[in-house]
Amino acid sequence: MKLSNSIKLVMTNFNLFWKLLIYMFLCIGVAFVFLLPVMQQINNALDASGFFAEVSKFFNGVAFQGLYMFMEVVSKMILVFLSTLSILAGYGIGVLFYVLFIIFIVLPFLFHLSNISISECVYGYMTSLNKSSFVVSMLDKLGLSAGYSIIKTLLELPFYALFMWVIYSVANITAVGTVMQVILPLIWIVLFILLLDIKTTLLSGWPQAIVVFNVCAGNGIKRGFKSVKRNYLATLSSFAVVITIALAIIILFGAYALIPVVPLFSLITSVFGQVLFFESQGMDYYTSQTSIVNPRKLEQSDSIKKVKYKI
Repeated sequence: MKLSNSIKLVMTNFNLFWKLLIYMFLCIGVAFVFLLPVMQQINNALDASGFFAEVSKFFNGVAFQGLYMFMEVVSKMILVFLSTLSILAGYGIGVLFYVLFIIFIVLPFLFHLSNISISECVYGYMTSLNKSSFVVSMLDKLGLSAGYSIIKTLLELPFYALFMWVIYSVANITAVGTVMQVILPLIWIVLFILLLDIKTTLLSGWPQAIVVFNVCAGNGIKRGFKSVKRNYLATLSSFAVVITIALAIIILFGAYALIPVVPLFSLITSVFGQVLFFESQGMDYYTSQTSIVNPRKLEQSDSIKKVKYKI
């Protein structure tokens, strides 16, 4: 029910998808500008490592080729990326750390800046059928969004490191050519879904709590986690379904599918997190102009269950 309500809200607020898509390209453009001072070193390193060839395979050679071809190309691309970083280190540790800072700190920070604005827009529709301006909301909540984005970016760094390690380990083992070459890609897919699922679930109520209670990022993460933990397994399984479908689309249609999938996944997770938060607080909300949901607050549901158990 929660997931189906979320899909309805995504459809009625689908204009946010296009805004997120444009914003995503703007973020990439800003990151590119920051990399211009070291672009010559980056180009030399990419040429030397053969990174462009692997990226070309990723965008043009994996569509409709199945899971194993996808995994082989992704694994090689990650290994070549690590090789590129090694070559960049030859130009100086400062160059390497600057590039890593832009890729893993600045770019995610810019992406996350939109989360509070999206939650604000969805909140307005769910409470009063009001479609707020994405840009106005973002400018109005810029300070709050910046604090949230900094904390979230830092919290995600261990996930990036673990993900890269898993890919690197699988790529090295599959390169040997054993029976595990068939099994390990499946294990990698499961681990990737599990890691992303846990991270997404744990943080799913955070921006929503900030918007609903108008609190700072630090206070919001506590309130958001409280709303998630009581329905954690159901939330975890719902996000697992969304992540699996998104990954299946990318594997089936190739890397070009990332262009619509990334902003759409961001919108769905934001809307689903908002629905979960509203239901945990027992807040009524609209899913369309003619449909309103009246959930029971979780504390009330827990009390009813205890009374039934005693009887």
